[in-house]
Amino acid sequence: MSRYRIANLVLDYKGIDYDFFRMRMNEYAAHNRGRSDVDIFYRSNDNIILPKGKVYKRIHRWNWIETDCGGYAAFQKHPITGECVSLVEMDKDMTKIKIQLYNFENEFNITNERRIFFVAGEFFYYILLKHNGLVFHSSALDYNNNAILFSGPSGSGKSTHTSLWKKYYKDSTRIINDDTPALRIIDNQFYVFGTPWSGSTAINQNCVAPLRAIVFIEQNSDNAIRKLSGGQAFTRLLNETRKSVMPELLELSLDFIGKMVREVPIYQLSCNVSEEAVRMVKNELGL
Repeated sequence: MSRYRIANLVLDYKGIDYDFFRMRMNEYAAHNRGRSDVDIFYRSNDNIILPKGKVYKRIHRWNWIETDCGGYAAFQKHPITGECVSLVEMDKDMTKIKIQLYNFENEFNITNERRIFFVAGEFFYYILLKHNGLVFHSSALDYNNNAILFSGPSGSGKSTHTSLWKKYYKDSTRIINDDTPALRIIDNQFYVFGTPWSGSTAINQNCVAPLRAIVFIEQNSDNAIRKLSGGQAFTRLLNETRKSVMPELLELSLDFIGKMVREVPIYQLSCNVSEEAVRMVKNELGL
């Protein structure tokens, strides 16, 4: 068994014996005893049998089932053979999760050694929903204990902009997560946590900081920043959040986004690659 603490949740992973998984998760290793928040069981299986239940439509490459035993399941099938190659079964509280992967190399030339790491990351999102949290597509930095999330579609310049903060304010800035930080509300305060899953860059730290603001970024030759209205902010946040076809999980994510809109300053930044763009954000946030 391997135990990790991610976003202040204790997760026990059982049955995973891959060097890649241990390497990517190492910074989040937990050595405390006691009960875990979530138990995750993994096994390789070349004859995966789907549970019975109501099948929902496909979303984010996964088909979902509300199982007859009162839980959830998500599965993937091979595009050519039609065989089930991935199955994740969950109780509705997200405290017990079983992952089965067919032993094959997918279309991205990724074997089970890496697939299990990425599948664990995809379903951490749903675990977090049950703990007053959300995984949000953004590049997150901590500037003097103020977490700022820079978000937008892939290629919008999030990572480029956060790298400027490291360049010009290296002693005061650390990158929390370059792609998928975790947010949680604890004692009525939003916090941003690092997670091991950070897109293609693997830039992340096991750290936490209170959330100061969210900034949606777009490239422009000139620099300008403005605060978004509630409706504008909600739409932007929803676009950068993983969706669910399960009504309960969807409601949890929508409720969390609603709280973000009401309680967190949210901005639109048009910017070029310059120190001026960084200073503009700092000044707007009073940092």
